[in-house]
Amino acid sequence: IPRSAGGDTTSYPIYACGRSFANYASLADRKKWHELSNSIADHKEADAFPKEWLVAVRHFIEGDLAIRSLFKKLEVVVTVVPHRPGRKPRLQHLLKQLNDCFEAKPINRINVSTAPSLLAYKEGVKSNHSEHLGAHDRFLNVRDHLFVPKHGAVDAKVIYVVIDDVVTMGASLIYAAKYLTENGATDVRCLAFAKNVSEVLPKK
Repeated sequence: IPRSAGGDTTSYPIYACGRSFANYASLADRKKWHELSNSIADHKEADAFPKEWLVAVRHFIEGDLAIRSLFKKLEVVVTVVPHRPGRKPRLQHLLKQLNDCFEAKPINRINVSTAPSLLAYKEGVKSNHSEHLGAHDRFLNVRDHLFVPKHGAVDAKVIYVVIDDVVTMGASLIYAAKYLTENGATDVRCLAFAKNVSEVLPKK
């Protein structure tokens, strides 16, 4: 978290499955053939998501927790960065698909469930992307509007996985981890399907 937004040296690791190239002329040729970038763009308003996205989450959970699950059965709750008020709750649809996926094919010694309402945004939150917020304002925007709406909803014995489709500066995932921890979580993992690659040419 930037110091200008009240941050310090605390780190909040974020895992990413790949990259997503933004809509800049300098990236246009690369984006044409980059499957993940196109998949992200094609599913910005989707109700259903590709099988590959579900497989990526499964591999992340299995790979990250495989050794720990040898010693005891684990409880994992998957949630998502919430939609802004008035916007389509599309990532909640992803959780429904994930839930069906894990019910159809459970992971040995890892019980996975989903929690679509674990996090929420207050009214008045801005769109970081649409309103072109810089780093300082992005972090303040998320800091002041993201929250855990239900007291006691967080279980210290559970491992939480928070998902977003694209991470740019990480504000949403960082504050999701921070607020879940402040509400009692002891293990929070942050996963994005893609890390945004922005303009690569220097400004003139």
